[in-house]
Amino acid sequence: TGAGTAEVSYTPVQIGTDEVIIQLMGCTVPGSPFKVLVADPSKYSVSAIAKPLIVMKETMITVTGGDYQALKASAKSQNHMQELPVLPLNKETSNIKYTPTEVGQHTIFVTCGDEHIQGSPLNLSASDPSKCILMDTLPKHLQLGTTALIKIGTTGAGPGEIECTSSNTSVATATVTKSDQDYYMLKLMAISIGETSLHLTWAGEEILPYPLT
Repeated sequence: TGAGTAEVSYTPVQIGTDEVIIQLMGCTVPGSPFKVLVADPSKYSVSAIAKPLIVMKETMITVTGGDYQALKASAKSQNHMQELPVLPLNKETSNIKYTPTEVGQHTIFVTCGDEHIQGSPLNLSASDPSKCILMDTLPKHLQLGTTALIKIGTTGAGPGEIECTSSNTSVATATVTKSDQDYYMLKLMAISIGETSLHLTWAGEEILPYPLT
């Protein structure tokens, strides 16, 4: 290709590890032989993730199809771009480890050589349940037949919905309604004497458990 340089090309014919030997005038050149991992991008696939990611919580993304050493993974969010580790589980399966650091859209790229594998890029969203704030004080006790209304702010929490369950619905019921874009109203009603626990979640992640009598 120029003075003192040459270009060598070869076409692999099967998956595996090839040993490439380069010789010049019958002599092996320095750095030769070297090994080349041969993989087929069409054999790999990355699994979809149904629920939102959680900020600062590690997520494992599964890839199937072959040797993990042939894969490269990276993630892009609004303010960051980073390489991701690919970890082997067994001969055919590997995991990509990712911990989102911000709310919003995240894109995971998984390539074999220069080609995306099936399912890549993977578009995900991340939520931050810690941004959910109780605007009113939760009562520790409710009188029989009374109700309590608690406002919950979700500004900056990302995609998701507030859900609340009562561990003993014969004692108290809990219903949640969305009042506007960033607020929810939690309504508690005492229907019998006893104890129960409330469990508030955002995007499937528990915000806090709460005892109520």
